[in-house]
Amino acid sequence: MRRRLSGVYITGLPATVPDDRPILFIANHLGWWDGFVLREVQRQIRPRAPLFITMTGENLRKFSGLRLMGSIDVGRDSPTALRRALRFFEEQRRASSDFTTVLFPQGALWPARRRPIGFRRGITTFVRLLSPVTVIPVAIDYEMFDRPTPGAFLCVGEPIVIDGEADVESRGTTEYLEQVLTAELDTLAAFLDWHGDDAPLFWPDARDRLPRDDPHEQVIIVDAADRETGSAPKLAAHVAGDLHRAVSVLLTDGEGRVLMQRRSLEKYHSPGLWTNTCCGHPRPGEPTQAAAVRRLGEEMGIRAPIDHVATFTYRAELDHGLVEHEVDHLFVGRWTGKPNPNPAEVAEWKWVNISALRQDVAANPRAYTAWLPVVLERAEL
Repeated sequence: MRRRLSGVYITGLPATVPDDRPILFIANHLGWWDGFVLREVQRQIRPRAPLFITMTGENLRKFSGLRLMGSIDVGRDSPTALRRALRFFEEQRRASSDFTTVLFPQGALWPARRRPIGFRRGITTFVRLLSPVTVIPVAIDYEMFDRPTPGAFLCVGEPIVIDGEADVESRGTTEYLEQVLTAELDTLAAFLDWHGDDAPLFWPDARDRLPRDDPHEQVIIVDAADRETGSAPKLAAHVAGDLHRAVSVLLTDGEGRVLMQRRSLEKYHSPGLWTNTCCGHPRPGEPTQAAAVRRLGEEMGIRAPIDHVATFTYRAELDHGLVEHEVDHLFVGRWTGKPNPNPAEVAEWKWVNISALRQDVAANPRAYTAWLPVVLERAEL
């Protein structure tokens, strides 16, 4: 792998996985390296457990050495081989719960962007046989970009805990698992398309997640002194008007201009309005500066040094009945260059003279976000 791949990039690793049951990885199937890169995922989750990779008998006959490395014939075209595989896993399950299995439900090699991804029937049988089991979807893609050898990019989805037959029928079906893996593949494709050659540079830490519009994302609820009192889903906090922690970033070129963005028309509030370079919310347990750095990369594709310059509280009635009630931590940095914005977040960007901007915000306030005037006032540029 070190000779043939420029790197193995993994993100989305779960913080915890139940240790009283086996793990079942489900992944799309692209080629020779898939089992090896999934082993790298397993090393981060349950490194000492045996790993069994399911394969077709045809491929095992081509690469007989793989059987010695833990590959099992699932008998796509042989009922006898399938029954033998099922007996093997049933015996393994009775002997120990400390093992990991890899299943490629497509049953064939397909491009990562083929839709539908085309799961074959039978995955539910494996889930039921291994239950109770933790199912972990993993999206895989390989890209050359500007390297002489391809890099492997793996996006790990949220673990799906299966405790019994009711869970098998609701979250262990072919349709549900195909939908979950498709969402991970789409997220991975969007990230790679957005960053291109810079994808390794902006790749998140292994325990972080790729940028996505997650309605269940949690924000930090605070009191008037910015002391944490709890957490809540982002959308719920904006519906209720709960006071929560936020970050805003404003970049300047050092020559009197600031970098502005116009929010995507798909944003859940303030769509299409001009605002500061980026903004967002720290996640529970995430420091404010780390959140500001993360959002600068997620929204604008920029890595730049930033400094905390102010903290302020504001409340504003927004569209769709939402309320922005935030303790906002403002960061300012100096940077010059051309951003690479995420189209899901940003519709346009431009450098604007700060004096002209202040005049236009006063004359045309409806073209700008509710928090921008406070940001400009506190930035002291």
